[in-house]
Amino acid sequence: MENKQETGFGLRLRGERKRIGLTQSELASAGSVSTSSQGAYEAETHKPDIAYLTAIAAVGIDVTYVILGSPGKITSDAINWPILLQIVDLIDRWVATQPLPPPPGMRAHFAKVFYEQFLADQTFAPEKFEISIKRVS
Repeated sequence: MENKQETGFGLRLRGERKRIGLTQSELASAGSVSTSSQGAYEAETHKPDIAYLTAIAAVGIDVTYVILGSPGKITSDAINWPILLQIVDLIDRWVATQPLPPPPGMRAHFAKVFYEQFLADQTFAPEKFEISIKRVS
């Protein structure tokens, strides 16, 4: 991967799109969404679904990086997307309750740590993740 210094899901998605040389319209088409939806994902005003993430992975987007913020050792095919998206949703709900936005990279760090914990345990208990997040706040 080339210089992946972008922060935030949308910026990482945009960076990945540019890295593989696609326009917003081309990536939208690959992901079976409208160009306006693609723009909303990159602006972080809407969240993509599993079908979109799977489709863009097939054209070369490093979805592990886009979601977690660092190139993963986990291949796109091996990711348990429903669990990862539940973790990201829990983190997003926590962020929404904070008086100030978390430092750059904290969301990605939480997602990575919690997903790695899920991989180690092979269980997902949302209340366990919520308790861990609350300890930080």
